[in-house]
Amino acid sequence: MKAALLWTMLLVPFIAYPAGAVDITACGQLVPDGQIGVLQVDLDCGGAFNTCFADPALACAKDPACTDTGCGGLMLRNGATLEMNGHTVANGIVLCPYGVSRNCSVVGPGIIAGGYGLFAQINLSASGGLDVHGGQSGIVALKGKAFLQDVTVSGVSNNYGIVVYRRLRLVNVTSNNNQVGVFAYNGPVIGSGLTTNNNHGAGVQSYGRLNVTGLMATGNGEDTEYTGGGVVDQVGSVRLENSVVTGNFSGSSFSELKPLDVYTKKRPRLIDTTCDHSGIFIYQGTNLVPWGVCSQD
Repeated sequence: MKAALLWTMLLVPFIAYPAGAVDITACGQLVPDGQIGVLQVDLDCGGAFNTCFADPALACAKDPACTDTGCGGLMLRNGATLEMNGHTVANGIVLCPYGVSRNCSVVGPGIIAGGYGLFAQINLSASGGLDVHGGQSGIVALKGKAFLQDVTVSGVSNNYGIVVYRRLRLVNVTSNNNQVGVFAYNGPVIGSGLTTNNNHGAGVQSYGRLNVTGLMATGNGEDTEYTGGGVVDQVGSVRLENSVVTGNFSGSSFSELKPLDVYTKKRPRLIDTTCDHSGIFIYQGTNLVPWGVCSQD
């Protein structure tokens, strides 16, 4: 027993403080393959995040000997993790570039403010109290899957708060006051504790299976420019449990703004879930036909 306890005490420092940690102190730095970068100061990258998507920044990211991309953001190589360490990256981007990184992670607490948010061109994990707000983009997993836990995205008024092109798993995630709260292209959306309120368009818009426990979606879709509704699923099955989806609207598909909480191609399965208005999704349809699953259908 004493020997086991001694080994545990000896291992704790190595778990908490990895030997491969890299101090991140300036915009343009790279986190090397499989290593942890620890943000040591608040950064303002001056809005030059577009330079991170092209050479010479991308050429640097592909060169193991290069450590400074010179672009307005931070780049993560394959298997790298950025620990925000309570700090802020402002007016830049945290980027996991395609062809360089197959997966990457960002761990809070910390803030990504303005700029182009957190952008992964492959698989992404974000967690630990990360706050992304006020940028031209929120959290994007462009070609891969994403796992999000204890993450908040807000104030992305001209783009999606969260957009994922394959599987999205989430736990305790909030996406409020964006153009669209959560947008999922292909894979399923699975998780618990999702809040999507007061987005210009839909709270959650999906093209695959949606299975969420503890969804709160209210006040979405009051901007007629966008497809609105609390939950919109144009292809897959929808299962909501212990959820509240009320006070949402949609106008772009209809002749006028209409109350619409659950708008699905297939009949939704609602378990201990409150909603006011549902509709059967019809492409180019102007008449709202309810499913008969919400209180005011």
